[in-house]
Amino acid sequence: MLEHTQLAALQVLYQLARSDRPATSRSFSDLLGISRLEAVRLLDELHAMGLVDADRVRLTLSGLTVAVSCPVVVRLSERTDASDCRAA
Repeated sequence: MLEHTQLAALQVLYQLARSDRPATSRSFSDLLGISRLEAVRLLDELHAMGLVDADRVRLTLSGLTVAVSCPVVVRLSERTDASDCRAA
């Protein structure tokens, strides 16, 4: 099961891709409200799970599947039941 922060990260990457905005570690960290170091660590975690390409700061197909199938997280501080969200 994904943690709340991991789910929020996938959804941020999804929104960046949908808006045709270039995803960088800076834009990613800014939208999540975390430091760049925390963002890089989070990207590495999700990369190890096969959900993102950390070097390109983008979702993999598995990450895309998870991002669109889970409840939308509006703010990182907003807790969402992610019990149905599993890494593909």
